[in-house]
Amino acid sequence: MTGRVHAVLVAAVLCAACQLERRPDAPGTELAVDQPVQAAATDSAEAALTAMTSALEAGDPARVSQLATADAVLIDQTEGIRWTRADSASPLPAPMRASTGGLGWRLLDSSSSRLAPDAALFSLSYAASVSVDTIPRTALESWVMVRTDGSWKVRYLHRSRGLASSASRP
Repeated sequence: MTGRVHAVLVAAVLCAACQLERRPDAPGTELAVDQPVQAAATDSAEAALTAMTSALEAGDPARVSQLATADAVLIDQTEGIRWTRADSASPLPAPMRASTGGLGWRLLDSSSSRLAPDAALFSLSYAASVSVDTIPRTALESWVMVRTDGSWKVRYLHRSRGLASSASRP
């Protein structure tokens, strides 16, 4: 019987050792697992950015306030606009796709990156156009989104415009 008990103990120790052994994951395993989670979080941040753009298009400060953090700052450097929730009566930045005086903007490029699990950065670049002709002016928007209470909100927008460099002209 002692031989049998000894064999059972050895088998139990070996099984426990195999289960408790800490092995490094294969390279890229974490990334493969995180991609769907990151994609879902980025999609919801993109949805919040789209909702904020719609609120700016509507000129709705109440909706903009709902979609922004308490300390949010929206800046349009060229237009001299600085909007905060504390001063929500100040003018809102106009959306870039809006056409004013015949000048419109079309999206050239966009990128996003996760700064942390609850923070994302979006960078959008635009080219100016009059009717169908592109003119040598560009604009760049940088958006910082944060997740608070389970939803994404805008913490920061900075927009600037200028002449396009000859290398970046469409």
